[in-house]
Amino acid sequence: MAKEQRKLAKIFEDIFIQEAVAKKFNAETLRKLTGDDQIDFERFRKYCYYLSNDFIIDHDGYDLYYRIMDCYYRWKEEGRK
Repeated sequence: MAKEQRKLAKIFEDIFIQEAVAKKFNAETLRKLTGDDQIDFERFRKYCYYLSNDFIIDHDGYDLYYRIMDCYYRWKEEGRK
């Protein structure tokens, strides 16, 4: 029973983390920040591995914007789409 409760608690925790991240950083936000309507959000997230869920949740404003744009400029330099 306790094992099932821990498993359920972990599922709920993961859902809450995903929702918190999505509120701060999602495909629409990325497109607005970069002005790039063609960018693949999922590929960008994988490329920018240091933009972890924890980083996104813990940072706001300029810190988050700077990291996103820094990664975006490297993404473009490498010719990614």
